[in-house]
Amino acid sequence: MLYVDSPIGTSFSYSNSTSDYKHWTDTNTANENMKFLLKWFEKFPEYSNLDFYIAGDSYGGHLVPQLATKVLEYNTKPHVRPIKLKAIAIGNPFLDIRISLSGVENMWHRGMISEEMVSMQKSVCSMARYYTEYASGKRTKACHDMMLKLLQENGDELDVDDMLMPICLTTDDNSSSSPQHYY
Repeated sequence: MLYVDSPIGTSFSYSNSTSDYKHWTDTNTANENMKFLLKWFEKFPEYSNLDFYIAGDSYGGHLVPQLATKVLEYNTKPHVRPIKLKAIAIGNPFLDIRISLSGVENMWHRGMISEEMVSMQKSVCSMARYYTEYASGKRTKACHDMMLKLLQENGDELDVDDMLMPICLTTDDNSSSSPQHYY
């Protein structure tokens, strides 16, 4: 099993130059990962006859299919040893912000947020809108206030990837607030 953290800055991957972090795109990531694969198979040719699988999670919902496309394109070139891509797998993929951040109904059904919060999410500011505004640096007061209310209801101990598990805090600071429950 070969693990690759990509792009630079995710998980254990890093660069010694901060400028490297500013210029990564999905296309660059796919191209660099393809270059890496070709070098890796060149260095370890004993693996080139084995079936090859690409897997990822979260934003891998974008990156895994893009790398698979590069592999398939490479395999169409004449006089190359094809990479035996058998399948791809993506877990908990971040595919579309409107879909990936629409867990409000699920949280309400589990008694984690109030009916008022569901209404605010639908009429004032959805999570997708909030994160889009946050990423652009142009947060509106309405979205900011909605997020503050959500944090008041849930505290800061909510693991968004598995809401049934307690969040793993990385400090000894016990100042985190506890979630309220609406059941």
